[in-house]
Amino acid sequence: MLWIASVYADLARQDFAIMRSYKASGQHVQLEALAQSIQQYYEEKGQFPASLAALAATPGYSHVISFMNNWQGYAVTGTLVDSVWSYQRVVLYSMDPTAGMSQATFLATNTCGTGSFATANSWCPVNSSLWYRWETRQDMNDAVNEQRLRLNRTQQKLASYFNGKGNFPNLDGSNAPLTQTNTYSLAALANYAGTATNCTGTYSWQGIPIDCGDMFDKWGGQVGYAYFSNTHVGLTSETPLKDGSGNAVNIVGEYDVH
Repeated sequence: MLWIASVYADLARQDFAIMRSYKASGQHVQLEALAQSIQQYYEEKGQFPASLAALAATPGYSHVISFMNNWQGYAVTGTLVDSVWSYQRVVLYSMDPTAGMSQATFLATNTCGTGSFATANSWCPVNSSLWYRWETRQDMNDAVNEQRLRLNRTQQKLASYFNGKGNFPNLDGSNAPLTQTNTYSLAALANYAGTATNCTGTYSWQGIPIDCGDMFDKWGGQVGYAYFSNTHVGLTSETPLKDGSGNAVNIVGEYDVH
């Protein structure tokens, strides 16, 4: 009888280990789905959700509640600063609640640097958890370069116009003359009154095909057309990014033909 009881105990332990393995696998899938939703939210809103509950309460994100459970924790820093960027850090993690580690302890523990989640220049969570960590500075250089390419694409359209007319466009969407040194929204010049979110199709300004990628930058802000003279113009993108001194990062391209 003792031998049989021992066998049953071993089987129970194996079953428990298998259940925990399945549980961990499910946690990984749920965490990945939540992380994707958080990143999508940031790309759409330009900020992180204040909490997972706030994410689930946002129109279009109610489905994430099916991925949430009491194994998970979530935190967002205020503005952090390094020598180049002002940025934020977010962490989403999953940890067995029987591990006995509170969120405060989790965030205070740093396995790759000095300081807590909220203050450290470099921060890594404990290795015994599943986690997703993202810092907005990770993608800032790529984002700036991508927007420069978008402005260059619009510049090619302006260059084609110049090659055909001998001057850059100097009339607005109503054919009224542009004022020198003023900056105009390309959306307004193309007589588009909507936003980046609902923009579709191609519009026209002085015969130039203007699409949504010309009128709006990658963050959804309006691209400006700075008119200095018939041979000197510029394109501007006022990004939501800030440098290490807290100054807004603006992307500007000037085109001066002599």
